[in-house]
This record gives sequence, C-alpha cells and structure tokens, in this order.
Amino acid sequence: MNRTIIITGGAGFIGSNFIFHMLKKYPDYRIICLDKLTYAGNLSTLKNVMENPNFRFVKADICDREAVFRLFEEEKPDPETISFDKDEYEITVGQIFELIPHIEPESAKDAQLTWTVSNPKIASNEGSQFKGLKAGRTEVTVTAVNGVSATCVLRVLFT
Repeated sequence: MNRTIIITGGAGFIGSNFIFHMLKKYPDYRIICLDKLTYAGNLSTLKNVMENPNFRFVKADICDREAVFRLFEEEKPDPETISFDKDEYEITVGQIFELIPHIEPESAKDAQLTWTVSNPKIASNEGSQFKGLKAGRTEVTVTAVNGVSATCVLRVLFT
C-alpha cells in the first residue's frame, strides 16, 4: 500500500533515523521531511536519502501556517482519521440523507472514499447519499484508500 507521510523535524538525530527506518521498512511510501533547519537540524544527516525518489525535503517552519497548508495541498497526505458527528442517525423510509464524514488532516478531504451498507435492503446509497428503503437498522462504513475507516448506524423508521 502506498502512503504519503509528512515528518516534521526530520533533519535532526531522531527524525532522520526515523526517516531512514521508514524508507527501508516501507520502500513504497512517500516520505516528506519538513524541517526549519535550526541548531538541531542539519541537512547533511539526510544525504543518504536525498536522491531517493520517494523522499522530499522541504525547508519550512511548522509555525508558518501558509507553508504547511501549501505542503499539504501539494502532497495530499493520507487521512489519519475519519469520524462522524454521531454514532447513530435516523431517517424515514423514502428519505434521502447525506452523511458527511470528518477527515483529518483536512487536506486529505479529497481522498478517495468507499461507502458500504451492511444491509442494502434497509438503505441504499450512491456515495455519501443514503435512501431509506424499509424500516430497520444498518451499519454504514466509509473507508479511505489507506484503510482508515469509520462506521455509524443508520436507523430507518417507518413513517
């Protein structure tokens, strides 16, 4: 599975060793190092990975909000969490309802998602739009390409 991971402070002793470990253990992962290169960071610690096509170094300060947002927009790291506002939602037979998941980091909100219902006789869906078909209970799961998922209950009530 290919993933994109951003590591902050990666030009320091601990961060660089973590980057070496990740690139060795997960050669298909894209590793992005974000470092300000202050007294604790030294670009020479990363010389062994600078030519790796799955590695990118970005000199920036994590306190620079615009620089961090720009990096997230460019690299689109994988979702780390997906959640819903509630554990259970209620709709009526015939009602169409859109479930909107919360995806973190926000820059991963455009990730490809797969939606499934545990009982398609209770509710059908097209993407995040669900329609109540008959009274009952079904679980709805949304899963990102990296396997991160969230599940909630959709209870369909007879009107």
